[in-house]
Amino acid sequence: WFIFPALRHCLPPPAPEVCAHRCVGMRAPRDRRRRRFTAAAAAAAAAIACEKVVNFRALGAQASGPGRRGAAKRLPRDRGDPWESSWGKQLLRMREFHATEEGPPRREERTWLRRFRIPYPAFEELVGVVQRDLGLDNHARCDAAGRPCKPIELKVLSALRVLGRGCYFDDAEEGTNIGEPTLREFFHKFCDGLSNVVFDKWVYPPADGNELARVMAPYTAIGMPGCFASCDCIHKSWGMCPASQSVIHTSGKEGWPTRVFQGVVDRSRRFINFTYGMPGSFNDKQVALQDPFLQDLRFGRLYGDVKFPVYDINGTVEEMNQPWMLVDGGYQKYNCLVGAIPTPLTEAEKAWSCRLTSARKDVECSFGILRQRFRILKAPSLFHDAEKVDNVMRACVVLHNVVLAHRGTTAEMEARAARALREFGEDGEITVL
Repeated sequence: WFIFPALRHCLPPPAPEVCAHRCVGMRAPRDRRRRRFTAAAAAAAAAIACEKVVNFRALGAQASGPGRRGAAKRLPRDRGDPWESSWGKQLLRMREFHATEEGPPRREERTWLRRFRIPYPAFEELVGVVQRDLGLDNHARCDAAGRPCKPIELKVLSALRVLGRGCYFDDAEEGTNIGEPTLREFFHKFCDGLSNVVFDKWVYPPADGNELARVMAPYTAIGMPGCFASCDCIHKSWGMCPASQSVIHTSGKEGWPTRVFQGVVDRSRRFINFTYGMPGSFNDKQVALQDPFLQDLRFGRLYGDVKFPVYDINGTVEEMNQPWMLVDGGYQKYNCLVGAIPTPLTEAEKAWSCRLTSARKDVECSFGILRQRFRILKAPSLFHDAEKVDNVMRACVVLHNVVLAHRGTTAEMEARAARALREFGEDGEITVL
Protein backbone atom coordinates (compact mmCIF):
# COMPACT_ATOMS: atom_id res chain seq x y z
CA TRP A 1 0.00 0.00 0.00
CA PHE A 2 2.96 2.32 0.68
CA ILE A 3 5.20 1.08 -2.15
CA PHE A 4 2.69 1.26 -5.01
CA PRO A 5 0.56 4.41 -4.57
CA ALA A 6 -1.18 3.83 -7.92
CA LEU A 7 -2.74 0.62 -6.57
CA ARG A 8 -4.21 2.17 -3.43
CA HIS A 9 -7.75 2.05 -4.85
CA CYS A 10 -7.39 -1.72 -5.39
CA LEU A 11 -5.87 -2.72 -2.03
CA PRO A 12 -7.50 -2.47 1.37
CA PRO A 13 -5.94 0.07 3.74
CA PRO A 14 -3.40 -1.41 6.19
CA ALA A 15 -4.11 -1.71 9.82
CA PRO A 16 -3.13 1.15 12.12
CA GLU A 17 -0.47 -1.03 13.83
CA VAL A 18 1.26 -1.71 10.49
CA CYS A 19 1.17 1.98 9.59
CA ALA A 20 2.66 2.89 12.94
CA HIS A 21 5.40 0.26 12.63
CA ARG A 22 6.34 1.41 9.13
CA CYS A 23 6.28 5.07 10.10
CA VAL A 24 8.61 4.40 13.02
CA GLY A 25 10.97 2.33 10.88
CA MET A 26 11.40 5.05 8.24
CA ARG A 27 14.68 6.89 8.02
CA ALA A 28 14.81 10.22 9.72
CA PRO A 29 15.28 13.32 7.60
CA ARG A 30 18.71 14.78 7.23
CA ASP A 31 17.72 17.91 9.08
CA ARG A 32 18.67 17.11 12.65
CA ARG A 33 16.44 19.87 13.98
CA ARG A 34 13.40 17.78 13.12
CA ARG A 35 12.37 15.39 15.80
CA ARG A 36 11.50 11.75 15.19
CA PHE A 37 7.89 10.64 15.36
CA THR A 38 7.16 8.56 18.33
CA ALA A 39 5.32 5.29 17.99
CA ALA A 40 2.22 6.70 19.62
CA ALA A 41 2.10 9.75 17.37
CA ALA A 42 2.64 7.62 14.27
CA ALA A 43 -0.12 5.22 15.31
CA ALA A 44 -2.53 8.10 15.85
CA ALA A 45 -1.70 9.65 12.49
CA ALA A 46 -2.10 6.31 10.72
CA ALA A 47 -5.45 5.70 12.38
CA ILE A 48 -6.76 9.09 11.25
CA ALA A 49 -5.52 8.44 7.71
CA CYS A 50 -7.15 5.01 7.59
CA GLU A 51 -10.43 6.42 8.87
CA LYS A 52 -10.44 9.10 6.16
CA VAL A 53 -9.74 6.52 3.45
CA VAL A 54 -12.54 4.28 4.67
CA ASN A 55 -14.97 7.20 4.85
CA PHE A 56 -13.98 8.34 1.37
CA ARG A 57 -14.56 4.87 -0.06
CA ALA A 58 -17.92 4.63 1.62
CA LEU A 59 -18.91 8.01 0.20
CA GLY A 60 -17.79 6.97 -3.27
CA ALA A 61 -19.77 3.75 -3.06
CA GLN A 62 -22.90 5.71 -2.19
CA ALA A 63 -22.39 8.22 -5.01
CA SER A 64 -21.51 5.69 -7.72
CA GLY A 65 -24.34 4.43 -9.86
CA PRO A 66 -25.08 0.86 -10.92
CA GLY A 67 -22.64 -0.41 -13.49
CA ARG A 68 -20.36 2.64 -13.28
CA ARG A 69 -17.52 2.53 -10.80
CA GLY A 70 -16.71 5.86 -9.21
CA ALA A 71 -19.18 7.86 -11.36
CA ALA A 72 -21.29 10.33 -9.43
CA LYS A 73 -25.02 10.43 -9.94
CA ARG A 74 -26.43 13.37 -11.91
CA LEU A 75 -28.83 15.11 -9.61
CA PRO A 76 -31.79 16.85 -11.23
CA ARG A 77 -31.43 20.64 -11.28
CA ASP A 78 -34.52 22.62 -10.45
CA ARG A 79 -34.24 26.02 -12.17
CA GLY A 80 -37.78 27.00 -11.30
CA ASP A 81 -40.77 27.91 -13.40
CA PRO A 82 -39.74 29.98 -16.45
CA TRP A 83 -42.80 32.20 -16.06
CA GLU A 84 -41.63 33.05 -12.52
CA SER A 85 -38.33 34.42 -13.85
CA SER A 86 -37.68 38.13 -14.21
CA TRP A 87 -38.21 38.15 -17.98
CA GLY A 88 -41.28 35.94 -17.70
CA LYS A 89 -42.89 38.34 -15.24
CA GLN A 90 -42.04 41.32 -17.45
CA LEU A 91 -43.60 39.60 -20.46
CA LEU A 92 -46.79 38.90 -18.53
CA ARG A 93 -46.94 42.54 -17.42
CA MET A 94 -46.57 43.76 -21.01
CA ARG A 95 -49.38 41.46 -22.10
CA GLU A 96 -51.65 42.87 -19.41
CA PHE A 97 -50.78 46.45 -20.37
CA HIS A 98 -51.42 45.90 -24.07
CA ALA A 99 -54.75 44.22 -23.29
CA THR A 100 -56.03 47.51 -21.87
CA GLU A 101 -57.00 50.61 -23.81
CA GLU A 102 -54.41 52.83 -22.14
CA GLY A 103 -51.50 50.66 -23.17
CA PRO A 104 -48.26 50.19 -21.26
CA PRO A 105 -46.62 53.06 -19.37
CA ARG A 106 -43.81 54.87 -21.08
CA ARG A 107 -41.33 53.56 -18.53
CA GLU A 108 -42.23 49.94 -19.27
CA GLU A 109 -41.83 50.52 -23.02
CA ARG A 110 -38.39 52.07 -22.57
CA THR A 111 -37.30 49.19 -20.34
CA TRP A 112 -38.54 46.66 -22.87
CA LEU A 113 -36.72 48.36 -25.75
CA ARG A 114 -33.52 48.69 -23.76
CA ARG A 115 -33.50 45.00 -22.89
CA PHE A 116 -34.76 43.37 -26.10
CA ARG A 117 -34.23 46.03 -28.83
CA ILE A 118 -37.57 45.63 -30.66
CA PRO A 119 -41.07 46.92 -29.75
CA TYR A 120 -43.52 44.60 -28.09
CA PRO A 121 -45.91 44.38 -31.11
CA ALA A 122 -42.92 43.42 -33.27
CA PHE A 123 -42.00 40.78 -30.71
CA GLU A 124 -45.48 39.24 -30.86
CA GLU A 125 -45.28 39.15 -34.65
CA LEU A 126 -41.83 37.59 -34.46
CA VAL A 127 -43.11 34.86 -32.15
CA GLY A 128 -45.84 34.10 -34.67
CA VAL A 129 -43.24 33.84 -37.44
CA VAL A 130 -41.16 31.44 -35.32
CA GLN A 131 -44.18 29.27 -34.61
CA ARG A 132 -45.65 29.32 -38.10
CA ASP A 133 -42.72 29.55 -40.52
CA LEU A 134 -39.67 28.28 -38.64
CA GLY A 135 -41.39 25.37 -36.89
CA LEU A 136 -39.52 25.90 -33.61
CA ASP A 137 -42.57 25.81 -31.34
CA ASN A 138 -42.30 22.62 -29.29
CA HIS A 139 -44.17 23.95 -26.27
CA ALA A 140 -46.93 21.36 -26.63
CA ARG A 141 -44.48 18.47 -26.58
CA CYS A 142 -42.57 17.02 -23.66
CA ASP A 143 -39.00 15.87 -23.30
CA ALA A 144 -37.80 12.32 -22.55
CA ALA A 145 -38.38 12.77 -18.83
CA GLY A 146 -42.01 13.78 -19.35
CA ARG A 147 -41.44 17.43 -18.47
CA PRO A 148 -43.13 20.11 -20.62
CA CYS A 149 -40.86 22.02 -22.97
CA LYS A 150 -39.92 25.60 -22.24
CA PRO A 151 -42.07 28.48 -23.54
CA ILE A 152 -41.15 29.66 -27.02
CA GLU A 153 -41.68 33.30 -26.02
CA LEU A 154 -38.87 33.23 -23.46
CA LYS A 155 -36.57 31.49 -25.92
CA VAL A 156 -37.15 34.30 -28.41
CA LEU A 157 -36.45 36.85 -25.66
CA SER A 158 -33.16 35.13 -24.87
CA ALA A 159 -32.14 35.21 -28.55
CA LEU A 160 -32.98 38.92 -28.76
CA ARG A 161 -31.03 39.61 -25.59
CA VAL A 162 -27.92 37.85 -26.90
CA LEU A 163 -28.15 39.73 -30.20
CA GLY A 164 -28.86 43.07 -28.56
CA ARG A 165 -26.35 42.98 -25.73
CA GLY A 166 -23.77 40.54 -27.06
CA CYS A 167 -23.89 38.68 -23.73
CA TYR A 168 -23.33 35.00 -23.04
CA PHE A 169 -26.01 32.36 -22.83
CA ASP A 170 -25.59 31.86 -19.09
CA ASP A 171 -26.69 35.47 -18.62
CA ALA A 172 -29.89 34.66 -20.49
CA GLU A 173 -30.29 31.56 -18.31
CA GLU A 174 -30.52 33.74 -15.22
CA GLY A 175 -33.34 35.78 -16.73
CA THR A 176 -35.44 32.91 -18.12
CA ASN A 177 -34.79 29.90 -15.84
CA ILE A 178 -34.00 27.89 -18.98
CA GLY A 179 -30.83 25.86 -19.36
CA GLU A 180 -27.86 27.28 -21.23
CA PRO A 181 -27.60 24.37 -23.75
CA THR A 182 -31.28 24.80 -24.65
CA LEU A 183 -30.86 28.54 -25.24
CA ARG A 184 -27.71 28.04 -27.32
CA GLU A 185 -29.36 25.46 -29.56
CA PHE A 186 -32.44 27.63 -30.06
CA PHE A 187 -30.33 30.72 -30.78
CA HIS A 188 -28.58 29.13 -33.75
CA LYS A 189 -31.83 27.70 -35.12
CA PHE A 190 -33.48 31.09 -34.70
CA CYS A 191 -30.71 32.94 -36.57
CA ASP A 192 -30.62 30.28 -39.28
CA GLY A 193 -34.37 30.57 -39.82
CA LEU A 194 -34.28 34.36 -40.08
CA SER A 195 -31.30 34.24 -42.43
CA ASN A 196 -32.50 31.53 -44.82
CA VAL A 197 -36.24 30.95 -44.41
CA VAL A 198 -37.98 34.31 -43.84
CA PHE A 199 -35.21 36.65 -45.02
CA ASP A 200 -36.96 37.53 -48.29
CA LYS A 201 -40.12 38.42 -46.41
CA TRP A 202 -38.47 41.42 -44.74
CA VAL A 203 -35.47 42.26 -46.95
CA TYR A 204 -36.57 42.73 -50.55
CA PRO A 205 -36.21 45.33 -53.36
CA PRO A 206 -39.17 47.28 -54.76
CA ALA A 207 -41.46 44.81 -56.48
CA ASP A 208 -43.01 46.98 -59.21
CA GLY A 209 -42.78 50.40 -60.82
CA ASN A 210 -45.13 52.11 -58.37
CA GLU A 211 -43.15 50.96 -55.36
CA LEU A 212 -39.91 51.88 -57.10
CA ALA A 213 -41.28 55.36 -57.83
CA ARG A 214 -42.09 55.78 -54.16
CA VAL A 215 -38.53 54.78 -53.21
CA MET A 216 -37.02 57.08 -55.89
CA ALA A 217 -39.12 60.10 -54.87
CA PRO A 218 -36.91 61.28 -51.94
CA TYR A 219 -33.82 61.16 -54.16
CA THR A 220 -35.64 63.01 -56.92
CA ALA A 221 -36.50 65.72 -54.43
CA ILE A 222 -32.81 66.38 -53.73
CA GLY A 223 -31.89 66.54 -57.42
CA MET A 224 -30.96 62.90 -58.13
CA PRO A 225 -33.65 61.47 -60.42
CA GLY A 226 -33.26 57.79 -61.10
CA CYS A 227 -31.44 56.99 -57.85
CA PHE A 228 -33.20 54.59 -55.52
CA ALA A 229 -30.63 53.32 -52.97
CA SER A 230 -27.11 53.48 -51.55
CA CYS A 231 -24.67 50.57 -51.60
CA ASP A 232 -21.58 49.76 -49.55
CA CYS A 233 -19.76 46.91 -47.76
CA ILE A 234 -19.37 46.20 -44.04
CA HIS A 235 -16.81 43.99 -42.31
CA LYS A 236 -17.65 41.72 -39.35
CA SER A 237 -14.64 40.64 -37.28
CA TRP A 238 -14.27 36.90 -36.78
CA GLY A 239 -12.39 36.12 -33.59
CA MET A 240 -12.55 32.32 -33.92
CA CYS A 241 -11.43 32.08 -37.54
CA PRO A 242 -9.64 28.74 -38.18
CA ALA A 243 -5.94 29.00 -38.88
CA SER A 244 -6.41 27.36 -42.28
CA GLN A 245 -8.72 30.23 -43.36
CA SER A 246 -7.05 33.16 -41.61
CA VAL A 247 -5.06 34.28 -44.68
CA ILE A 248 -8.04 34.68 -47.01
CA HIS A 249 -10.15 36.29 -44.30
CA THR A 250 -7.53 38.85 -43.28
CA SER A 251 -7.52 42.05 -45.28
CA GLY A 252 -5.11 44.94 -45.28
CA LYS A 253 -7.90 47.32 -44.33
CA GLU A 254 -8.85 45.67 -41.04
CA GLY A 255 -5.71 43.72 -40.11
CA TRP A 256 -7.57 40.76 -38.58
CA PRO A 257 -9.91 38.02 -39.90
CA THR A 258 -13.28 39.36 -41.01
CA ARG A 259 -16.34 38.47 -43.05
CA VAL A 260 -17.48 41.10 -45.55
CA PHE A 261 -21.12 41.77 -46.49
CA GLN A 262 -22.68 44.12 -49.03
CA GLY A 263 -25.83 46.00 -48.13
CA VAL A 264 -28.21 48.15 -50.20
CA VAL A 265 -30.25 50.75 -48.30
CA ASP A 266 -32.96 53.13 -49.49
CA ARG A 267 -33.56 56.67 -48.28
CA SER A 268 -35.57 55.52 -45.25
CA ARG A 269 -32.58 53.37 -44.16
CA ARG A 270 -34.36 50.13 -44.86
CA PHE A 271 -32.25 47.30 -46.24
CA ILE A 272 -33.51 46.12 -49.62
CA ASN A 273 -30.65 43.68 -50.25
CA PHE A 274 -27.96 42.05 -48.14
CA THR A 275 -25.53 39.40 -49.34
CA TYR A 276 -24.10 36.38 -47.58
CA GLY A 277 -20.69 36.69 -46.02
CA MET A 278 -17.51 36.53 -48.06
CA PRO A 279 -13.83 36.39 -47.06
CA GLY A 280 -12.57 39.64 -45.61
CA SER A 281 -9.76 39.95 -48.17
CA PHE A 282 -12.34 40.67 -50.91
CA ASN A 283 -12.61 44.32 -51.90
CA ASP A 284 -15.75 46.13 -53.05
CA LYS A 285 -15.29 45.19 -56.70
CA GLN A 286 -14.94 41.49 -55.95
CA VAL A 287 -17.98 41.53 -53.69
CA ALA A 288 -20.02 43.34 -56.36
CA LEU A 289 -19.21 40.62 -58.88
CA GLN A 290 -20.58 38.00 -56.48
CA ASP A 291 -23.84 39.86 -55.77
CA PRO A 292 -26.75 38.57 -57.94
CA PHE A 293 -28.86 41.67 -57.20
CA LEU A 294 -26.25 44.06 -58.52
CA GLN A 295 -25.53 41.94 -61.59
CA ASP A 296 -29.24 41.78 -62.45
CA LEU A 297 -29.42 45.56 -62.13
CA ARG A 298 -26.33 45.96 -64.30
CA PHE A 299 -27.55 43.84 -67.21
CA GLY A 300 -31.11 45.19 -67.16
CA ARG A 301 -32.79 42.07 -65.83
CA LEU A 302 -34.02 44.17 -62.91
CA TYR A 303 -35.84 47.49 -63.53
CA GLY A 304 -34.73 47.49 -67.15
CA ASP A 305 -38.11 48.89 -68.30
CA VAL A 306 -38.24 51.78 -65.81
CA LYS A 307 -37.83 55.29 -67.24
CA PHE A 308 -37.23 58.55 -65.44
CA PRO A 309 -36.75 62.19 -66.60
CA VAL A 310 -33.46 64.07 -66.38
CA TYR A 311 -32.35 67.56 -67.43
CA ASP A 312 -29.33 68.28 -69.57
CA ILE A 313 -27.10 71.35 -69.32
CA ASN A 314 -29.51 73.38 -71.46
CA GLY A 315 -32.55 72.48 -69.33
CA THR A 316 -34.03 70.06 -71.81
CA VAL A 317 -35.91 67.07 -70.37
CA GLU A 318 -34.72 63.69 -71.51
CA GLU A 319 -35.82 60.19 -70.61
CA MET A 320 -33.40 57.59 -69.35
CA ASN A 321 -33.77 54.02 -68.18
CA GLN A 322 -31.90 51.76 -65.75
CA PRO A 323 -32.12 53.25 -62.23
CA TRP A 324 -28.84 53.62 -60.36
CA MET A 325 -27.38 53.53 -56.87
CA LEU A 326 -24.95 55.69 -54.88
CA VAL A 327 -21.54 54.13 -54.17
CA ASP A 328 -18.06 55.21 -53.15
CA GLY A 329 -14.92 55.17 -55.26
CA GLY A 330 -14.14 51.51 -54.66
CA TYR A 331 -16.74 50.11 -57.08
CA GLN A 332 -16.67 49.54 -60.82
CA LYS A 333 -17.66 52.26 -63.28
CA TYR A 334 -21.03 50.74 -64.16
CA ASN A 335 -23.97 52.79 -65.41
CA CYS A 336 -26.02 51.59 -62.45
CA LEU A 337 -23.35 52.67 -59.94
CA VAL A 338 -22.62 56.38 -59.58
CA GLY A 339 -19.96 57.77 -57.27
CA ALA A 340 -18.53 61.16 -56.48
CA ILE A 341 -16.10 62.82 -58.88
CA PRO A 342 -12.57 62.05 -57.61
CA THR A 343 -11.06 65.44 -58.53
CA PRO A 344 -13.82 68.00 -59.05
CA LEU A 345 -12.61 71.12 -60.89
CA THR A 346 -15.65 73.30 -61.48
CA GLU A 347 -18.11 74.58 -58.93
CA ALA A 348 -20.84 72.40 -60.41
CA GLU A 349 -18.71 69.29 -60.01
CA LYS A 350 -17.87 70.24 -56.43
CA ALA A 351 -21.54 70.81 -55.59
CA TRP A 352 -22.53 67.50 -57.19
CA SER A 353 -19.85 65.53 -55.34
CA CYS A 354 -20.76 67.19 -52.05
CA ARG A 355 -24.46 66.43 -52.45
CA LEU A 356 -23.80 62.87 -53.57
CA THR A 357 -21.47 62.21 -50.65
CA SER A 358 -24.06 63.59 -48.25
CA ALA A 359 -26.83 61.41 -49.70
CA ARG A 360 -24.61 58.32 -49.65
CA LYS A 361 -24.37 58.55 -45.88
CA ASP A 362 -27.66 56.67 -45.62
CA VAL A 363 -25.91 53.32 -45.93
CA GLU A 364 -23.16 54.36 -43.50
CA CYS A 365 -25.71 55.51 -40.95
CA SER A 366 -27.64 52.28 -41.40
CA PHE A 367 -24.53 50.24 -40.63
CA GLY A 368 -23.91 52.37 -37.54
CA ILE A 369 -27.50 51.97 -36.33
CA LEU A 370 -27.27 48.23 -36.92
CA ARG A 371 -24.15 47.92 -34.76
CA GLN A 372 -25.49 50.12 -31.99
CA ARG A 373 -28.82 48.32 -31.84
CA PHE A 374 -27.29 44.83 -31.89
CA ARG A 375 -24.07 44.92 -29.88
CA ILE A 376 -23.10 41.39 -30.88
CA LEU A 377 -21.90 42.91 -34.17
CA LYS A 378 -19.39 45.18 -32.43
CA ALA A 379 -17.38 42.44 -30.72
CA PRO A 380 -15.43 39.74 -32.59
CA SER A 381 -17.58 36.72 -33.36
CA LEU A 382 -16.84 33.70 -31.16
CA PHE A 383 -18.31 31.08 -33.50
CA HIS A 384 -16.03 28.62 -35.24
CA ASP A 385 -18.36 28.16 -38.22
CA ALA A 386 -18.53 30.88 -40.89
CA GLU A 387 -22.17 30.00 -41.61
CA LYS A 388 -23.15 30.91 -38.04
CA VAL A 389 -21.39 34.27 -38.38
CA ASP A 390 -23.36 34.97 -41.57
CA ASN A 391 -26.64 33.89 -39.97
CA VAL A 392 -26.17 36.25 -37.03
CA MET A 393 -25.41 39.19 -39.33
CA ARG A 394 -28.37 38.57 -41.62
CA ALA A 395 -30.69 37.97 -38.66
CA CYS A 396 -29.79 41.42 -37.30
CA VAL A 397 -30.63 42.94 -40.70
CA VAL A 398 -34.05 41.26 -40.63
CA LEU A 399 -34.76 42.55 -37.13
CA HIS A 400 -33.65 46.04 -38.21
CA ASN A 401 -36.28 46.04 -40.96
CA VAL A 402 -38.87 44.65 -38.55
CA VAL A 403 -38.28 47.59 -36.23
CA LEU A 404 -38.60 50.07 -39.11
CA ALA A 405 -41.81 48.40 -40.27
CA HIS A 406 -43.42 48.88 -36.85
CA ARG A 407 -42.02 52.29 -36.05
CA GLY A 408 -42.43 53.68 -39.57
CA THR A 409 -40.34 56.32 -41.26
CA THR A 410 -40.08 59.84 -39.94
CA ALA A 411 -42.65 62.48 -40.84
CA GLU A 412 -40.03 64.47 -42.74
CA MET A 413 -39.25 61.55 -45.06
CA GLU A 414 -42.94 60.88 -45.66
CA ALA A 415 -43.63 64.53 -46.47
CA ARG A 416 -40.64 64.72 -48.79
CA ALA A 417 -41.69 61.55 -50.61
CA ALA A 418 -45.27 62.80 -51.00
CA ARG A 419 -44.08 66.14 -52.35
CA ALA A 420 -41.77 64.47 -54.87
CA LEU A 421 -44.54 62.13 -56.00
CA ARG A 422 -46.84 65.08 -56.62
CA GLU A 423 -44.19 66.80 -58.68
CA PHE A 424 -42.94 63.84 -60.72
CA GLY A 425 -45.31 60.91 -60.33
CA GLU A 426 -48.65 62.40 -61.22
CA ASP A 427 -47.41 63.72 -64.58
CA GLY A 428 -46.45 60.26 -65.72
CA GLU A 429 -42.75 61.08 -66.08
CA ILE A 430 -41.77 58.01 -64.02
CA THR A 431 -43.37 55.25 -66.00
CA VAL A 432 -43.06 51.53 -66.59
CA LEU A 433 -43.20 50.35 -70.19
